[in-house]
Amino acid sequence: MMDAFDLCVIGGGASGLMAAAAASASDPALRILILEKNEMPGKKLSATGNGRCNLSNRNCPDWEAAAAFFSRLGLLTRMDADGRIYPHSEDARDVVRILTEACAASGVRLEKGCRVTEIEPPAAGTKQDSAAGTKPDSTAGRADELFLIRTENGKIFRSRRVLLATGGKSAPAYGTTGDGYVLARKLGHHVERLRPVLTGIETAEDMKKAGLSGLRQKGRLTLRKEGSELFSEEGEIQFADYGISGICVFNASRFLETEGAPTRAAFAPYELSIDFLPAMTAADLARWLADRAAAGCRGADALCSLVKAPLAKAIAAKACGSAEPAVQLKDFRLRPTGLRGWQYAQVTRGGVDRTEINEKTMESRLMPGLYLTGEVVDYDGPCGGYNLQFAWTSGLKAGRAAAASLACENHDNK
Repeated sequence: MMDAFDLCVIGGGASGLMAAAAASASDPALRILILEKNEMPGKKLSATGNGRCNLSNRNCPDWEAAAAFFSRLGLLTRMDADGRIYPHSEDARDVVRILTEACAASGVRLEKGCRVTEIEPPAAGTKQDSAAGTKPDSTAGRADELFLIRTENGKIFRSRRVLLATGGKSAPAYGTTGDGYVLARKLGHHVERLRPVLTGIETAEDMKKAGLSGLRQKGRLTLRKEGSELFSEEGEIQFADYGISGICVFNASRFLETEGAPTRAAFAPYELSIDFLPAMTAADLARWLADRAAAGCRGADALCSLVKAPLAKAIAAKACGSAEPAVQLKDFRLRPTGLRGWQYAQVTRGGVDRTEINEKTMESRLMPGLYLTGEVVDYDGPCGGYNLQFAWTSGLKAGRAAAASLACENHDNK
């Protein structure tokens, strides 16, 4: 007989590992399987936060529940001055290790190199039979009363519950290539339009020609659409050949929506503005520059100590605009032409419609016994731990809910 399980978790990333650990902690007798397409679980998780793993943020309302669970697993955390929470070691691999070891200690089976291509739901109108309280080689019940999971390498598994935690499309080098959206659509779910976010913004201005490529300069970035402000945040702006990057730029990318294909023309209604001196009023800046001019300092020399030399030269030469230096320092205009592609994005915007999911349990409202977590769901947050927190929260909810559902079913079948 083909292997059968109580819970099959598809995807061994952040939310999948958390769900499996939470389900096994709720009921160690459950037979749980993780199917991971990569040759190692947590590949993308190991690289998050430049390898430091920004777990969450003090402003995330659900952090305490995740923190309590991690603490029981033996993970010590620390918070920086901005409220970002990291493992105390600041090594993302420790988070992966603690989660995988917790799963292994509970008998969770991990199948690596298994890309799921098909999920067949239980036959309509049938009732899923109970697995034994122990961990036998196969679960009682007929095959058509269980989910049937097929993999690309020809393996077939049966499971009473299925949890879809495949991740999104961002950073495909880590294996996140949108498989979960295909599976969710086949099971009847609507998938909201997908696009890369928390990524760099391409601009019409040639940063290399202006001498700005490679420069890092702090300021306040504002995004407007047809004159209306959509987003504004202070931070370090990084200039690159293609345009600009940095945390505040990544966060701004979430607000660059286009109808239809993201062509260069589709971004025409948007404009970026950088205030390089947000703590100084325009009047104070005008006086400063007037005093410098009176002292004989002109051109880039007049901007000395205000901004870094390459930017001072570009502003003085009007390399990125025709405005006078005083205007450019407070309102440096850039024209977005696109977003960096999937390979550079941290997160996917779009995914399975959240109205089709019970957000208390993460169970599908359309397919009983199916749970959806993490980036496969239509959620994206700003930089700073919000997206990983959603992975922990949704994984905890789904793992615990699946275990509780199985326990009720076992009780009913006694």
